Amino acid sequence: MTESNLAEGARAERHDAAPAPNVPSSVLGAAELSLVVTSLALVYGFSRIFVNHSFFWRLAAFAAISHAVAIAIRRLGRGILLSALASFVGLALTTGLVLYSSTTRLLLPTDATRDAARVDLDEAWQLFREIRTPVVAHPGFVLGACVAMWLVGFLADWAAFRIWSPFEALAPGAVVFIFCSLEAAEQDRLASTFAFAVTALFFILMHRAIRVDRSASWLAAEPERGRRAVMRTGAIIALTAVVVGGIIGPSLPGSHDDAAIAWRRFGKGGQAAQARITISPLVTIRSRLANLANVEAFTVDADQPDYWRLTSLDQFDGTTWTSSGEYQNAKGQLPSQLPAGTTTQTLTQTITIKALDPPWMPAAYEPVSVESDGGTKAIYEAESATLTIGNKVASGTNLTYVIKSRVPVRDLTVLRAATDAAVPAAIRQRYGVAPDLTNFVRSRARQAVSGATSPFAKALALQNYFRSPAFTYSLTVPAGQGVDSVDAFLRARIGYCEQYASAYAAMARFLGLPARVAVGFTPGEQDANGVWHVRGEYAHAWPEVYLAGAGWVRFEPTPGRGAPGDQAYTGVPFQQPSAGDPTTATTVPVPTTVPVPTTIAGGATATTVPNPSDLGDLSDPSLVEQGTTGLGSPGGPSHALRTLARALLAIVLAIALVTLAVPAAKWMRRSTRHRQLRQTARGQITMAWEDAVASLGLLRMSVSASATPSEVAAAAAANAPDAARKPLHTLAGIATEARYAPEDPDADTIARAASASATIRSTVTRHVSLGRRIRSALDPRPLFPGATVTSR
Repeated sequence: MTESNLAEGARAERHDAAPAPNVPSSVLGAAELSLVVTSLALVYGFSRIFVNHSFFWRLAAFAAISHAVAIAIRRLGRGILLSALASFVGLALTTGLVLYSSTTRLLLPTDATRDAARVDLDEAWQLFREIRTPVVAHPGFVLGACVAMWLVGFLADWAAFRIWSPFEALAPGAVVFIFCSLEAAEQDRLASTFAFAVTALFFILMHRAIRVDRSASWLAAEPERGRRAVMRTGAIIALTAVVVGGIIGPSLPGSHDDAAIAWRRFGKGGQAAQARITISPLVTIRSRLANLANVEAFTVDADQPDYWRLTSLDQFDGTTWTSSGEYQNAKGQLPSQLPAGTTTQTLTQTITIKALDPPWMPAAYEPVSVESDGGTKAIYEAESATLTIGNKVASGTNLTYVIKSRVPVRDLTVLRAATDAAVPAAIRQRYGVAPDLTNFVRSRARQAVSGATSPFAKALALQNYFRSPAFTYSLTVPAGQGVDSVDAFLRARIGYCEQYASAYAAMARFLGLPARVAVGFTPGEQDANGVWHVRGEYAHAWPEVYLAGAGWVRFEPTPGRGAPGDQAYTGVPFQQPSAGDPTTATTVPVPTTVPVPTTIAGGATATTVPNPSDLGDLSDPSLVEQGTTGLGSPGGPSHALRTLARALLAIVLAIALVTLAVPAAKWMRRSTRHRQLRQTARGQITMAWEDAVASLGLLRMSVSASATPSEVAAAAAANAPDAARKPLHTLAGIATEARYAPEDPDADTIARAASASATIRSTVTRHVSLGRRIRSALDPRPLFPGATVTSR
């Protein structure tokens, strides 16, 4: 190995510089472009996560800009630290301009940008525990995916063109691709896999093409010819492998069969059940009320208005209300949860989805049959009376379906006769688990129902507690539904339906009433043709209480809201938001054409309006503890900040663990090697020589495995510090003699070798910067087979 070879290899191995000067800029540019295209193919893979491709341009912008920033800083000859700083600034600017442009000032992100991102991330964190793909492109999910693609772009460029490791460059993207595959739906499975595989292989070929000058001698002699040969042969092999795999793989027997272990879903006997955990609409209700108020979600053509119900949430972990269930194909007569004897009115609804997040299919409670599914392939969960579109339907937009419902007509006699003892054990076990409420909330719950003895009286008293003048409806409060949010809400006594419904249900359970939270929409605005237009401003949540003999009965604690037909037992007339202003309410007259009631097995309609008990003056300031604001709820900024901090801490810890694993692995291998070599005198000489040669890596010297100690010393003389040259030649002579002399080296020779090695290492260490030493310690390439710097 000649000195020029060593210097040329050193130039190619520099971490913070472009490749060797003899590589044409066009070839480098093609390799950089191929890496960008690989990232764009990875972005396409997110189509398996989201219900449509509306996310694509935003993720693609983040990936492309991240690559552009990394390329620009690297081509300017700047180091990785400056590149990382520029990338961070670019990420902040791009986030503001692409995702939150309305919050920026002079194109720069502001506190409003940070707050908007924080709220979206907090919502996304809650949703992640509940979703099943494909999901709507919630802003929090899109933000997380955009940040992931930005990191992929930065790390890929660093690995590909600073440490020259193509497989490490693909590793971040591969992790994201695997995550998408594990969480993904069936859609675009083959296409996304094919796209990522082809672009990744093409990048590897391009990366190899710019390094042919460091390969075999026949390639190095004519690098352009070598590049063409590598690209031609490699492209044929790569495309053949991908095409054959793409054609033969899906054609193999059993490739389309269900998994042997269905870890994604577990059905029950009989008809195949489809386990589905979906985005809780309660989590996104604030953004719909505030940000999508004027967006038409769907229309309903029906003779009578009702609350258009999406689902009910039965599980409460102290932080979030969620639900899960087993869904069956919605064919024929749907199973009912209404008790025998319940009087109902049949209501037929023709519903057209406009801009409602899938998979929900709104309908009046309780659906009895899907008269026409309109291509929704509807599935039904009877326990919560939830209709959703089928798992294989990519989007619910512009779908029209017809639902027939049985709307309960409540009988006050039945409601008042309900007892705790008559509640089924299964209902009490599932819906009666009391959350661990604060003492403040417990005391307010007891006060609210003071004097009420029956379950219905307690449920009504709790409703009227919230509808007192002491409580105010407002969207200015943070989102939140957990135990701490309930406490904060009761102290501030201001909120919107999420707080009212979740607080009511939590307190009802504490009082011994089985309760759940229902989510849907108030009737909406009726046009001249009798069609109800339901916009985002009509999004709503309300509690439902199980009363023995009556089943699930809805109550309305939210001020300014009232369900049609419920005034007979709640005392609340039909009310909903005034058009364009969700903070004000309009009392709506119920249409005069009333369907004829029918009875499942007897019963009578109710006509008497109750006189709610007087709970006293609830505006007493003593109900609010001094010195509290009620705004530090889990759903608010403080909780979002803690959640974001925990997520960032987890990322930092993961990066730290991976980073520290490299020097730890090097230390372990070096220690093992030292233990082996210390056993013999010749081994101790070899140990001293290997340690010295390893330190030459700090000088960015590439040492061939075929070079003798003397050749290494001669080639390194031009680059090594002056103080290291003589010890290097001395040590090279000792190492050569130890290898070939018939006698083992004596103790004095071993001591001289150790001293020379120590001098070389300390001199080289002082000669290079701290940054270079850190990069060398974190460089994983010496751990790979054939990459260790040694000599013959």
